[in-house]
Amino acid sequence: MLLLPDRYARVGHMTQRLSEAVLAGCLPITPTTIVGAHTFTPTALHATSGQEVIARIEQLRRLAGTPAHADLLAACLRSLDQFRLSHQLSIISHLLEPLTTPASRRLTPAGQPSWPARSRGRG
Repeated sequence: MLLLPDRYARVGHMTQRLSEAVLAGCLPITPTTIVGAHTFTPTALHATSGQEVIARIEQLRRLAGTPAHADLLAACLRSLDQFRLSHQLSIISHLLEPLTTPASRRLTPAGQPSWPARSRGRG
């Protein structure tokens, strides 16, 4: 069961516990009260109540060692991609570029300057 402090769950902040669990081969049952729970684990691992947690545990015990178990674990591993340093650096670079690149050097994806063209006509 993935547990987070309420202040983390309210803003969708995930701790290293998710990667620790998944990399150890555990399937983390995830409370739906965590904002963005669907980005952290497959919905088959989500629970909305204590009764649903019990049902998930019983279901997962029956799946142990089956291809369905492996598929769920693979889906959890894919969800860890968002925590890769390469992914994080790409986002940070994208966000910081406008702050660190002089306006005279900023170009659009088409290679054109990002500032509006000025009319060169007589005025």
